[in-house]
Amino acid sequence: MKIKKIFYLVLIIAISGCGYQSLYKINNKINFSINEIFQSGEREINRKIIRRISGIEEKKLSYDLIIDSKEIIQTLSKDKSGNIILSKLSIIVNFKLSDPNNKDLIFKEKEFSSQYIYKNSDNKFELSQTIRIKKEDLINEIIEDILIYLTL
Repeated sequence: MKIKKIFYLVLIIAISGCGYQSLYKINNKINFSINEIFQSGEREINRKIIRRISGIEEKKLSYDLIIDSKEIIQTLSKDKSGNIILSKLSIIVNFKLSDPNNKDLIFKEKEFSSQYIYKNSDNKFELSQTIRIKKEDLINEIIEDILIYLTL
């Protein structure tokens, strides 16, 4: 019994001292604020990105944010009769930080992408639900990549 207590005590001390920090608390390390946001492409994707990034506090240094997002569904393979077997859902976000006074002067620019390959199904309702859920996962993955990129 004492061995278990000692084990749990050592485990708690090791976890608390390892420097773990939540990914979503990353906004404190961002040393700039966003002045104005320009968006083009998929509005739903842009809104989710802006909602997560909008928590950045006001700082001395500010940039304009330009977001261009695309959602692409491609057919990868078909059977002999022409029915789709495999498809690929890709989400691409072009992320730019520019000077508020000169839009042509870009400080940071990167393209983030994420993709999901899925089999076509006869049950279209189930397929649409699966695609919707995976789309949310892909967007969240891109948002996490953007937050990590902004802290670097």
